[in-house]
This record gives sequence, C-alpha cells and structure tokens, in this order.
Amino acid sequence: MRTTKTLFRTRKSDVALCLVLLLVARLSQENGHGWGDDFALYINQARGLTDGTLWNVIRDNRFALDNSAWNYFSPTAYPWGLPLLLAPIIAVWGINFSLLKLVPTLGYIAATMATLNIARRRFGPLTATATTVVVALNPWFISASGAVLSDLVFLGFALTAVVFLDHSVEKRDVFTPGRNALIIAAVLIALSFHVRRDALGLIPAIAATQLMMVRSGDRPSRREISRPWIWLLGLTIGIHLVLPAPILATSAPGGGLSALRHHIIWYREPFAELVGLKEIGNQPISALGSALLGETIFWLIIIGLVVALTVAAVEFLRRDISIRIPIATAFAGISLLVLLTPYHYQLHVDNSGTDPRSRRPPNATQSTEVASGWPYRRRLHNRHSRCTTHRHDKTIAWLPPQL
Repeated sequence: MRTTKTLFRTRKSDVALCLVLLLVARLSQENGHGWGDDFALYINQARGLTDGTLWNVIRDNRFALDNSAWNYFSPTAYPWGLPLLLAPIIAVWGINFSLLKLVPTLGYIAATMATLNIARRRFGPLTATATTVVVALNPWFISASGAVLSDLVFLGFALTAVVFLDHSVEKRDVFTPGRNALIIAAVLIALSFHVRRDALGLIPAIAATQLMMVRSGDRPSRREISRPWIWLLGLTIGIHLVLPAPILATSAPGGGLSALRHHIIWYREPFAELVGLKEIGNQPISALGSALLGETIFWLIIIGLVVALTVAAVEFLRRDISIRIPIATAFAGISLLVLLTPYHYQLHVDNSGTDPRSRRPPNATQSTEVASGWPYRRRLHNRHSRCTTHRHDKTIAWLPPQL
C-alpha cells in the first residue's frame, strides 16, 4: 500500500508549472492595493498580532460597527488564519503590499497544483495539465492573487484537503494506524476553517469517506473512527479559544433559499464578462451589437453547461460510487454553503428595489454618480469611491470620489 508520502513526490514538470504560475501572478499584480474589500481589517489584525494590540483592533472595530448607520459591512474580526500568515511579513518588513501579496499568490499556486493532482488521477497527465492550466490562467483567477484577501488562501488549503480525502479513499488509507491521509485532511479542514468559515462545507466529506470505507468492507474500531474527528475538533476549538472570532458569518441576516437568487444575480455578469459577452463595468450583455443575440447566446451557454455537468456527474458517480462519493460530498458541501449563505449586498436595496446610497441628496454641495442596478456594478463603483453614510434611508453625508 502506498503511503501519504507519495503525494509529496516532486515532478520536474510540477516545479516548472509552479514557477510559471508564480511569474505570471507576480507580473500581473499592480503596485499598492485596490480601494475595495476587506484587506484593511486583515492587515490590521495581523499588525495587532505583531505589536500586541490585537484586542485594541477588535475593540476599535466593534466601536466603529456600533456607531455606524448600518453595521452589516464587517464582522467584529475575521478568522485569524490569514492574519497569522501575514504577521511575519509585517513584523519584519512592515506593510509592504508586494510582499503581503505573496500569501494569496502561494494560495493560488497551491489551489492550482491540488486541482492538477485531482484531475491527473482521472484524466491522465496531458488532459489534466492542459485543463488545469486553462483554469489557472483565467484572468479573474490570476487577478485575485493581487489582493490581500482570504479567498485564494482558503482555496489552497481546502483543495489540498480534498486531495488527501481523495487519496485516503483511493489507497484505502482511512483507518490505518498512525498518520493516515484522512487525519491530514481533517487537520487541513481545521486550518481552512480558520481562514474562511466556508470550510464547514467540507466536514460532511469526512463522514462520507468513513461511510464508504465501511460500506466497502472495512470494520474499524470506535477509536479508529474517532481519530480524524479528534484532530478536527481539537485544532478548531483550540485555535478558536486562543484567537476567537465569529464562528459563523453573522454580519448579514437572511440566508438559505432567499439568498440563492441574489448569488445567481451576482455571478451572472462576471460570467458574461468571462465568456466575452459583456465588457467590464456597467455594460449590457450583447453580441455583435445586439442585446437579444447576446442574451440568447448567454442562456444557450448556461443550458449547455447544466446539461454537460449533469451528464458528467451521473458518469462520475456511476463508475465507482465508493470512491466518488467523498469528493462529490466535499464539492457539493462547499457549493451549497457559498450559494445559501447570507448575501450582504441585498441589504443595500430597500423595499422600493433601489440602492438608498445611490440617491443624490437634494441639497448636497458635492456629489458623485453612483452606479445603480445589479449588485456587481455597485461593487465595481464602490472600489473607486468613498462611502456614503446614511440613516433611515436619508443620506447625511456624501463624499467625492477623489482620493
């Protein structure tokens, strides 16, 4: 039986691919940092770890939330996984964005290599490499490495955990004594949880893995069944007790099926941009100057993808269900968690269907146009403009976009 050490055998082609991905990602990154999203709090938490003021960071952020007109824009503190990775860089070099971006860049590379590992076992080296490279060189994917955020870091940890889940089933390394692949997967899921709470979606995959092995004839003891769960819960609870943060995303109410529509709306326009049916920004979906043709092609692509994914899923599960179920559970768990979590952009839309921040105050001496309509366009605008403070849907301050 091959051990988990086989996962760490180095291929020269893999090393070359890592270097190419590192070069491409670093060359695509701009100086400084974009105006939008959550990087400031991550960096502030990391700085709090280095200078011993982390509780001041939480206290000040709580004060800002409690004294804002609306407090759905941020949690009290983000999970501490990414700040812990950023802290050594800040301790030695300070807030150097070029160096801080190395952390999401390494997450990007880890996620790509994990994808390659999963695909290589199913499609062969040539097809797997070609498919993985096409995904890895996607401009949306590469551009995310230029932001000091947790997305790619989480993806690197999570997909590596899936690699070990996959390995544990394929090599029947689930209940073997010592450091088996399922325990390593449990450790990686625990670490993923402290980067992003979406790792909760991976936990059912551990149970599915054990269930499939029992179904295949294994007869483990209770101790053998409990070992990965002890590692998972021990690390998760232990780190949380030392560095507490909100366990679930509570900064926005709602969730479930009510959030699904908003997530689908959010992904609609970026996907249209990805397939070339829309320009970036506040532009309509069109093809050859025709909105009708653009929408028709868009929905044909969506229908084709749904049919293809359905056929692929049936074929995937039909061959050997004991091997396929764990990895299918992992991806289904993550997907459902992402699509059904609270969608915080819907909070910016009042009952009339408009964004209260997009209303021009009647007596404002300084104003700026705010993109209205789809949440994606509003988010693009917010990357380049300062915030508007409002109370009970009445704007009380309006700041110009100049920085």
